[in-house]
Amino acid sequence: MTVKSVFYTLWLITQPDIMSDQVIHHMITFESQKNCLELAELLGQSKTPMFDQKKNCRKTIAWDTYYHVPLAKPEGFDALLRQRETRI
Repeated sequence: MTVKSVFYTLWLITQPDIMSDQVIHHMITFESQKNCLELAELLGQSKTPMFDQKKNCRKTIAWDTYYHVPLAKPEGFDALLRQRETRI
């Protein structure tokens, strides 16, 4: 089974300690582009911090595929089936 997911991504870079050069990249996803854009404008991140030319809150489509994995037969299952067949 394949499921289509649509979301909007806001990329942020934060610096936890101003005394160090360490930065952390964050990816925040939203179901609504409006909510994503509002937060991006509030934080002054209307463009992606890693790529200055790209706009934040771009539409992303993900196709999630789920597979049914058969479970292993429990011990003694065949014997139970044979017992049931002899009763019927």
